[in-house]
Amino acid sequence: WNRVAFPMQMWASRMSAGVIEGIGISVLREGNLLHLPNTTLEVVEACSGIRSLISLMALSAAFAYFASLKKISKWAGFLAAIPIALLVNVFRLTATAAAEQWWGIKTTVGFIHDYSGLAVFASAMALLGAVYGAVKWLELKLQGLSGPSKFQSAGKKAPGGGKG
Repeated sequence: WNRVAFPMQMWASRMSAGVIEGIGISVLREGNLLHLPNTTLEVVEACSGIRSLISLMALSAAFAYFASLKKISKWAGFLAAIPIALLVNVFRLTATAAAEQWWGIKTTVGFIHDYSGLAVFASAMALLGAVYGAVKWLELKLQGLSGPSKFQSAGKKAPGGGKG
């Protein structure tokens, strides 16, 4: 658990600090601590994103199992859960820091902090659904490019008299 959670915790801290800087908020990162002008946020193990990663991968495995896709497409959809989980976790940490900076610490503790994880996970599920939809669309598009001609599929005679 720690062999995965700790590197994820450090990665999330590093990426979030970069995005926080990118949106114009001063931040100093020391390990998993994000020092903002008004407070310090700690990216604890619970904020590493590992629980979301595991949950999203389980959901993605179920999507892949039930999807009417080719095996390679199922794998692509399943593996897409990894970057999605990592990126939405960085988004949540960045949003928490921004909310604290712009609206104060009261917005980042209690109800909002606890339930923002559900909202972020719901958006991760939507992104995962979009990936599966895009993979399905791509499969259909590629199938259309290499599939039967319009004469063969319609049961019509191909030009030249023979069946297509």
